[in-house]
Amino acid sequence: MNCYTSPLVRNVNNILKRNRKILEDLLAPYDKKVLVIERQKLVERGFQFDYITEHYHPDKKEHYYYCYDYGYRPIDQEKVLAVKDTRKKHSSRERSRR
Repeated sequence: MNCYTSPLVRNVNNILKRNRKILEDLLAPYDKKVLVIERQKLVERGFQFDYITEHYHPDKKEHYYYCYDYGYRPIDQEKVLAVKDTRKKHSSRERSRR
């Protein structure tokens, strides 16, 4: 199932998984769901900001970028807020009522 015939798809999936793993590794030692980190530290670990699975904006000021269940929100040019899934989950019952 993980064997894609297209090298492009395989490469993008690998980048997304690597981005997720980098965020997970940063948050796990602190047992936190949020952590302020320097953008450069993410880059040094191989994080690629151009690859995300979702763009989430709960309001007009905050924009989160996710790689599966881990993400980040830019704070300024030098720092980001790394997060473990802050999105609100809705059950299928709630979605059908909308």
